[in-house]
Amino acid sequence: MTPSTFELNYELTSEDVTAWKNFWHANFVARLMQHSRVFNLFVLILGAIIGLAVVGVFRLIVWAAGLTWDPMLYWLYFYGAIGGVVVTFVVFRSKRSEFGKKLIKRLSRDGLSEKDKDFLGHRTLTASMDGFTIESPQGSTTRKWNVVNCVHVTETHVFIQADVAVVVPRHAFSTDTDRDQFIEAVMNWSQQVPSEDNTTE
Repeated sequence: MTPSTFELNYELTSEDVTAWKNFWHANFVARLMQHSRVFNLFVLILGAIIGLAVVGVFRLIVWAAGLTWDPMLYWLYFYGAIGGVVVTFVVFRSKRSEFGKKLIKRLSRDGLSEKDKDFLGHRTLTASMDGFTIESPQGSTTRKWNVVNCVHVTETHVFIQADVAVVVPRHAFSTDTDRDQFIEAVMNWSQQVPSEDNTTE
């Protein structure tokens, strides 16, 4: 029988915080890819910048060679921007999935910031049908389940995403049965479907 209340006491390590950051980055990139308008706008801006940069480099070469820059050549900036957008759009469209993976790696490659280190240390998580409370050295936060946007389950963590991030590592549970009961209860209380694991931990 699933308990009506859970109280978990555990330590959050740098590995746990890194796992959360990797999940957040993967989730961000996935949403970026799903919203084609945002993705197309990103490609449009990036392509224009690349095109203008190429024309700018060409103009520097002309200047360095002591040649005269014909005012008519300013049209190159326009065509360069258009060409950059077209080429970038074709390349990104054909390698959209690969681009997403590289973007995740790039976002996740940095270590823990000073702000991230505030997440380290002891946690007490109390969860029931009424909501959840997370206590840490920085203070206590209580939320209702209706503010939860996503519940993400991996082999090593349970991530509860709301306006606050709740990271529950596997070592917070005495047994796998306890963990399974916690996940089941959280899913029921928050009315969430567990998201797919897009991260590599």
